[in-house]
Formats: sequence, C-alpha cells, structure tokens
Amino acid sequence: MLFRRNKKAKSEWAVGLDFGTSQVRGVLFQRVSTTLKLKSADAQTLAATNSNSTYTAFKYKLEAFAVRPFPFTPGKSENISAAAAVVAELFSALSAPDSCAFAVINPIGTVVCQVELPRMPLPEARAALQLNSARFLHRDLSNYYIDLTEQSAVGTAPPAPKNNKMQLLVGAATRPDVLWYRNVLMAAKVRPLAIELSTLTVVNGLLATEPELCQKEAILLLDLGARTTSMNFLWRGQLAFTHVMYFGSLQITEHLAQKLGLDLPAAEAEKLEMSETVQKLVQTAISPLARELRSSIDFFDQQHDCRINRTLACGGVAGSPKILEILGLEVGIRIEVWNCLDRLDTTATRGDQAQLAVVAPELAAAVGVALARLSEWRA
Repeated sequence: MLFRRNKKAKSEWAVGLDFGTSQVRGVLFQRVSTTLKLKSADAQTLAATNSNSTYTAFKYKLEAFAVRPFPFTPGKSENISAAAAVVAELFSALSAPDSCAFAVINPIGTVVCQVELPRMPLPEARAALQLNSARFLHRDLSNYYIDLTEQSAVGTAPPAPKNNKMQLLVGAATRPDVLWYRNVLMAAKVRPLAIELSTLTVVNGLLATEPELCQKEAILLLDLGARTTSMNFLWRGQLAFTHVMYFGSLQITEHLAQKLGLDLPAAEAEKLEMSETVQKLVQTAISPLARELRSSIDFFDQQHDCRINRTLACGGVAGSPKILEILGLEVGIRIEVWNCLDRLDTTATRGDQAQLAVVAPELAAAVGVALARLSEWRA
C-alpha cells in the first residue's frame, strides 16, 4: 500500500473509494458471518482428532454505492476544498457507520513494473528501492511512495531452498499526488486507512469473487480506464504478470475529435452513438493497444507454456460492448465484460438497481479494495 495507518481496527464494514480521471466511485460493504456444520463424514474425522466440527462462512453484502463527477487535477491546492465537498457528499450518500475508507488512485505518472532483487524481507526491499531506484528500476523514484508485492513462480516447481532471488511487482505514485488525495479525504472528514493503486485492487476483486475460476483457468483481466489500461494475467489463483499501457478511452475520444473536427464532448457523444464511420476510426485509434495486448499475451503464453482461457474486462471502456468487440477482433480474442457484483449479495443495496447494473464494471477497483480488507480481517 502506498499509504497505510499503522493502527488497524477490525470492522465488519468497509468503504472503498476509487478516484478516477473524471469520477469518484464509492461502495459500502458489510461482512456477514455464519456458523455452519461440516458434513457427517468430515465431522467424524475431526471428532477423532478432537477438532471443531463447525466452520465459519463469510458473505459480503453491498449495502450502498455512489458515483459522482470528479473533474479535479491532483496536486493543485486550490482544488482541495471543492474536491473535498464532492467526497463528503458521496460519503454521506453511502451512510457508512464510521468515517473510515480505503482509497484507490491512479494518477498520471504512476509507475508499475517488475524487478528482481536478492531475497530479503519486503520492508527492506522497499527501503532498498526507495534509496536506489535509479540502480534497480532505471528511474528516479526518490519523490515517490513505493508499494511492492512478491510474485511467486506460478505454474513452476517451488524455488530451491538456496534460491536467493525474488521477483517483485512494484507500484509507485508521486508523493505530491498521494498527499493531495490524502488531504482531500481529510478535508472531507474521511479517515483514509489506506491508499492503493487501482492496478492491483481490480485483481484483488477478481480473486475474492471468483476464486474457483482463477484456480482452474488462465485469466486475462483488463482494466480499461480513461488514461491507462492494465493487463493482468492470473494463473492457478495467482497474479503471474502485469503490464500497464498508457492508453485509455480519452485517447480514443481525442482521435475522434481530431478526425471529425469536433470538441471533446461532441466526440464523446459520437463514440456513444458508434456509427459505422466512427467504428472505423475507433479501430484505427485502438490499434496500438491491440498490438501491445497481443504482444503481452504471446509473452505470457511463451513464459508459462499455457493459453489464456478467458479474457475479462472492467473499467469505463467495459461499458461499451462495441469497443470491446472491436478490440477483441483486432487482437483475435473474445473479451467478456466482468461484472464484479455478479456473485455478491446486492439485494439490500441503497440506490438505483438499474444504474448499478450499468456502472458495475466501473466499480471493480472500489469493490476490490473493500473486499481485500474485509478478507484480511477474517483472521
């Protein structure tokens, strides 16, 4: 996590806030526990070993959601009060039981990359990268907050005991950007328990809601945002490879605006209409992403000697089936919209159910950060 408070209080509730390029999205989840009895055969086995014959099952209920326009640029102090007013109003709409939240950000300048280091505790690895980023990452991250996680050798034999190397996935955001979001939250009287990057929170959401699918199949999860696209490859229940490309829906809109001689709002409207002329322009605009995506898929296939079974998409672009169809045809794959709420209880949700169905693919990052924290608190 880029930012996390040292003192963590367990709760049955979690609020996830996702700060996008033009919107802020919020979800409120409650964790409900139920004590269940094991089947008779399992119970007899446990009785023989003096173990408990019951277990606790957890269910996650979406209690509320909200989406608000958020046209603010991180780093500008004059925007803090206006941005805080939007966050405060959204948080009030969620009716959370306390003022705590887990936030997700993806500002311009975010860095996501892989690096190999000598084996050491993760806090020491983080400190080493902070002090020697130019040496290990070939870029200066001295003014960044850095987060990292170890990537295991998915699909291969366990590393030998004497293996002294570890593969790390590194995420970083500039200190001014992180502190700007923190200051906005504090001004809105919302206590940020953590601030994370959206690249990994969408993966957490998929692992939490589709664990069996992730264990059985090789999955490509695309998070198609306004300015960036993250390509997350999962195999055997683990994140095996991540690649981020700075290309999103805004680049498509800008291409349409240039070719059609329109301003951005009019080009966005044309993108929603998706006439045959616009479809051809979208196909041209999206070709750089298609080439990079095809290259990443081929790299994953060669590295792990397996084929991607399913490709799922979330984020703002996932709300446009036609763009997903065009991208899929360019790459040669079938892309499915991932509704992160399909397997969750939304019956008690406060809010418009029709709107929820529309915005569900955009809530993946907020859902992921909330469920990851509630899962942590199960222990």
